[in-house]
This record gives sequence, C-alpha cells and structure tokens, in this order.
Amino acid sequence: MKTILFQGDSITDAGRDRSDFHELGQGYPMYAAKYIREDNPDIDFEFINLGLSGNRTDQLFDRLTPDCVELEPDIVSVLIGINDIWHRYNAANPIATSNEQIALNYRMILSEIRKKTDAKIIMLQPFLLDAPDKEHMHHVLFARLGSAPAVCAVMYAFSLVCALSALEYEQNRVFAVLLFAASAVFMRL
Repeated sequence: MKTILFQGDSITDAGRDRSDFHELGQGYPMYAAKYIREDNPDIDFEFINLGLSGNRTDQLFDRLTPDCVELEPDIVSVLIGINDIWHRYNAANPIATSNEQIALNYRMILSEIRKKTDAKIIMLQPFLLDAPDKEHMHHVLFARLGSAPAVCAVMYAFSLVCALSALEYEQNRVFAVLLFAASAVFMRL
C-alpha cells in the first residue's frame, strides 16, 4: 500500500470532515486521489488529508510529528504559507511573520520530513484566489515569500507545483493534475 498525505491550510482542508482523515474534502486532494487511483488501478492507496484551515507554517511544524512523521507516508503534498502573509493584513488580530521566519519554517518542515520519514515531498506554492478583496495582496505575496518555496523545493522536495493565481475551481483541478503527474513519477520508481 502507498500512503499519500496532504498537508497544509484551508486550501488543502477544503471543507473536509475532520473526524475522518480519509475524507478528502472538496479541493485538490479529492481530485488528485481520483486521478491517481484511475491511473494506477493495480496499486492500493491510502489517501490522508490533514490540512487545517487557518494554519500557518509554524503551526504545521508544531504538529508535524503526529500529523506526518508518525503516519509514515510514502508521499507528502505540502501547501502552506498563505496565512503567514494574510495574517499580516488581519486588522482584528495581525500576526507578523517575517519573510526570514517563513523561509526558516519551510526549511524546518521539509528537513524534518526528509530526516524522519522516507517520504517523497511535493510542494505546492502558496497562492491567492482571484478575488477583488485580495487584489492588493497579490504583489505582496510574491514579494514577501520571494523565492523561499522554490529554494526549499530544490533543497528538500522532489517537485514544486506553482500557480500564480487561478479561479477556485480551476485551481483545484490544475493542482490535482500537476500533483497527479508528479505522483505518477513516484509510482514508477
């Protein structure tokens, strides 16, 4: 059996039933699992979604042992970071995570996965959905995150999936197709 773990924030969570980590929600994990199963009918898969809406990179790191390492996945999909940026603009409760801290958090997450598991890592770059109320944040996202996801992917991950912006439905399908393609490579190793 091959275990594929989806980790991240609300885009990964995608409205999943948190009482059942095999329930994948309505986002890219659901589509990716569908495509991977269809392309690999002779392989038994376990798909786990432990994305948590609102999570930042430091929170994912804090829960990494029980929510990743102890599960011993074969593949880990990581999509995290948008809340580190978004919370800078949350007037009710601003949390200012520096660019350097975000980059360090990425390195710590990916380093721990590599050191403590045999999992292959697929990183999905954080993005903003196209929405008028988020337009002012688009330039900030890439200026703030800079090359941290790409640099970390080169150092620790097998693959980096990028999406500058996309409509929600299309974003889920695009990520699923790209994740499926990257996972297909792993199945042939």
